[in-house]
Amino acid sequence: MEEKQKSYLFEAARWEKFLGVLTVISSILVAVLGVFFIAGNGLLTKSGPAEAAGTLKFTYVASGILYLALAVVMQFPAKFLLSSAKSLKSGLVSEDEAAVTNGLKNCKSYLKFTAIYTLVGLAVAAVVLVIAAIVIGLALAA
Repeated sequence: MEEKQKSYLFEAARWEKFLGVLTVISSILVAVLGVFFIAGNGLLTKSGPAEAAGTLKFTYVASGILYLALAVVMQFPAKFLLSSAKSLKSGLVSEDEAAVTNGLKNCKSYLKFTAIYTLVGLAVAAVVLVIAAIVIGLALAA
């Protein structure tokens, strides 16, 4: 492998590590927020009518569970990024072709996961928009 190629892969590995660490920190913050949503629902019963508090309580718990699930899902791209960075750096330093290949495989897995995650997010957003349009249309017709 030429030196220019190695330097590009070293730089990519540094950025992968940086993004992996940021993703881990972000997922921890999302998990903490989810715990706050779940734990904070007990405060709702002390204020306002019981019916409203019950509905809000469910919303807070559901949101908290959703945030916790998102935090778990966020760990997968972080794992791919950190594994790729580690394998690329060690493979380039020791000139181990198998380690470089493993690093590139993890990079591919990260990109594949991100693409699928993005498509699912866009599909969910489209469904939510359609449902919102239907609900608004029915509300305006009534």
